[in-house]
Amino acid sequence: MLLVGIPVLALGIALVPLPGPGTLVILAGLAILSLEFDWADRLAQRIRDGFMSLVHRLTGRE
Repeated sequence: MLLVGIPVLALGIALVPLPGPGTLVILAGLAILSLEFDWADRLAQRIRDGFMSLVHRLTGRE
């Protein structure tokens, strides 16, 4: 998974300043890496939690 996850993550990072779905590609790379590495799983979970918190605040849900 390392040989797939690292290029996907790198592509996502490159897409951040360029037009394209950089954040989604970064999350996909982290999801791939999280199958093998605990640090990637923890980072992906923190990003998901932060995103869900933002969605709840914007929609007014608890």
